Amino acid sequence: MLGRLNAIGIVCFFGIVVTLGACGDVVVSDEDTGIVCTPESDQGFCNRLGKDCGEVSNFNNCGDSVTVACGACEDPEICGIEEANVCGGGPCVPSTCEAQGKDCGQITDGCGGQLSCGECAEGEFCGGGGPNVCGDEACVPTTCEAQGKDCGQISDDCEGVLECGNCDGPNTCGAGGEENICGCIPTTCSDE
Repeated sequence: MLGRLNAIGIVCFFGIVVTLGACGDVVVSDEDTGIVCTPESDQGFCNRLGKDCGEVSNFNNCGDSVTVACGACEDPEICGIEEANVCGGGPCVPSTCEAQGKDCGQITDGCGGQLSCGECAEGEFCGGGGPNVCGDEACVPTTCEAQGKDCGQISDDCEGVLECGNCDGPNTCGAGGEENICGCIPTTCSDE
């Protein structure tokens, strides 16, 4: 045999390349001949799969299971927001303190940034009238856990900002459609 069946069922032959997105432009042959597959570069792997950000796990051109870092998105794009491991989302329009009804402390702008919404008058407490709203009651800061958040930054509902952590690949913060929650956009075989 001058080829081998790789892990996704494509046979690549010595001198003949079956190009169905699995074999690339290298020669794959039988181990008996001593000719072995030359794995594609990380960039070639990412390009072949149409992925440009985050860590991608799949089969390389030799049929081996690999995980490759395919890069990062440039602002304002977000990795995985529309398709797993693909930059997208376009420009984000940041919110304002006024639009969110907040008048003190720090809050997120909805685009990964922070807004400083000011300070309360003497005798008032930030968070005393509700999250990031001035009022007479003393504020008790919330936690990431209490809010069900596991990534990015959120307001503590008083005057501070909480760091809720990072996501492990292939998950990205907010990719599942919920802000500050690690998620992944599901893929199908046809997406790969």
